[in-house]
Amino acid sequence: MAEEIEKLVAKIKSGVNLPNVRIGLFDIQGHVLYSSLGEKASELASKLTKGAFAAWDIGDYQVKHLDKGCLLVSRVTEKLALAIDSFEREGIVIVTMGALMKRFAEDFEKIDKLLPGKPIAVPLSEEIPVEVKEKPVESIPPPAEVKPEPVQQIVEKPAKPATTPLINITPDLVFGISQANINKIEMDQVMLSLIRAFDGVKPVSEVTKLAGVDYNTALPRIIKLVENGVLTVVTKPEEDDLTYHLVYELVPPYTVDNVAEKACAGRSEEVVTVMVNLDRGYTIRELSAGLEKIGLKKTPKEVYEILEYYRTLNVTRVKQIGSGDISELLKNPAYQAVYTYTPGMSYEEAVKKLIIGDRKTLIVLRNINLKRPVAEIYNGIRSLRIETAPDEVLKIFEELEKRGIIKKI
Repeated sequence: MAEEIEKLVAKIKSGVNLPNVRIGLFDIQGHVLYSSLGEKASELASKLTKGAFAAWDIGDYQVKHLDKGCLLVSRVTEKLALAIDSFEREGIVIVTMGALMKRFAEDFEKIDKLLPGKPIAVPLSEEIPVEVKEKPVESIPPPAEVKPEPVQQIVEKPAKPATTPLINITPDLVFGISQANINKIEMDQVMLSLIRAFDGVKPVSEVTKLAGVDYNTALPRIIKLVENGVLTVVTKPEEDDLTYHLVYELVPPYTVDNVAEKACAGRSEEVVTVMVNLDRGYTIRELSAGLEKIGLKKTPKEVYEILEYYRTLNVTRVKQIGSGDISELLKNPAYQAVYTYTPGMSYEEAVKKLIIGDRKTLIVLRNINLKRPVAEIYNGIRSLRIETAPDEVLKIFEELEKRGIIKKI
């Protein structure tokens, strides 16, 4: 058995990224099977195991702070406890324990089978109170950095009076055909080629290529088709909704080190994992994707519901839209402004009034009801991989306000 334990310890050490980590293995009676822990930590881990092992489920753990170190003892099998001691903060140690349990589950079971006896309920020591916590949770890896896709630039035409519909076609827009209006205008061969290519799925940039028409040649014809109601924009409510690009943070005194204990007792591993990763600046979509990477599943909608539930308890709050740094931008009063729809106005009514807006305008309209600053809406548009500039987004807000569609709060 000693040889098996040595092999396991060597594996664990190679799989731990914590600096100066110390490890201990204990049986159900708190007997030391292996320990590189300090004397005080080893003695405490032994007492914790002996006093609490029978009360723990596999994965339950106890944390104790010794000097500047953090000692965590967890039941990893029916007859085996693992202790790790590190100078890292509690949340990191908990995450590390969870990773070790998952990675070396089979190795722990091999040692377990070599150990005699079954768990025995032992009266808890008065000296060491036992707290049963949630199972260790894993850290969500940072999302891959994605650079915004370049957007084809279109030469702007002279601005039309505010009383005329806003028509601004961009290459990423998607259009569908309105059969009811298709016979209302005369079409040349180029228009007919475009009509055949529009399918409600492909963006303008692909349609022009498929039709074999130069973009600049196609643009005025597409505008005419839009003006006459032959083409109608296909909006992307799910893709353009910035709700799932919200970033939440914990409300003091809650921190990633204490939120699992103070606010998540009895909650699932997915919930705890979301909460202990709120210091990383991840959006809801990034949190959902991160959960999937570590074998846990929560849709963006479910993650949003978790965070909103804790917001009602004053445990979480919305920090911003998008994960980029906009602190400098928010120093400008123009980008601090928050807008809402004017009375009687809605997204659907706004789109009708404009006839068509470019996708950035549609995203702004889609997310007005979030009531977040202009800077955050800009940040959200960037998070959708759409190349833009702060002043470009600000101009959209100003134009919509000028047309009586939105107003400042």
